[in-house]
Amino acid sequence: TLGGHALLAAPDYPSSNSAWALFDGKKFAWVPAQLGDGTTPNGLFQVDSAGRLHNVIAQGSRFTYRWSADNGGTWRTLDVPLPDGSAIEEIDFRANRAAGVAAVLIRAQDNTTGTDFDTVYKLAIGRRDSTPTLLRSYRVGLGDLNATSGVGNEVRMDFQTVAIFGDGRVAVSYLDSTTGTPAPAPALAIELS
Repeated sequence: TLGGHALLAAPDYPSSNSAWALFDGKKFAWVPAQLGDGTTPNGLFQVDSAGRLHNVIAQGSRFTYRWSADNGGTWRTLDVPLPDGSAIEEIDFRANRAAGVAAVLIRAQDNTTGTDFDTVYKLAIGRRDSTPTLLRSYRVGLGDLNATSGVGNEVRMDFQTVAIFGDGRVAVSYLDSTTGTPAPAPALAIELS
């Protein structure tokens, strides 16, 4: 099971023979990872303070947010489409059970303009039997640069970062032509209300 003294590791890149693995903290051994429904893990994972498993799966121009109270045996799921003509480049998420919210931060490419934009999707994750619902989404920054991750690129945005405060507000990283001096660099935006 995930959580409870276990660590989950994605397959190593670019090895074609590696698979998801679970580190058993009691036995100090790596074992093949399998979710409660018998499937192989996919996407990003987090375990909240109630032991619920949260999972975000990026799928090009959409993402799926799901959570499970039984280690992946059953899921409460929400599919969220991005704006037409866009594709996910970077993604991060957090879930805060006490605040009752999750936040997914997406850096997406606008396939028409060639620029990237940052969008926060704030979800209600609520009670044990509730399905996640989209509370709101909002763009952060101007979305007027094309930034790519990796050394050697002129304008870099290597990863998205999102945090949730105890009261449910979020803080996110973003990048546009106004952040950084003299060259564009990521900045931090904090939700005020």
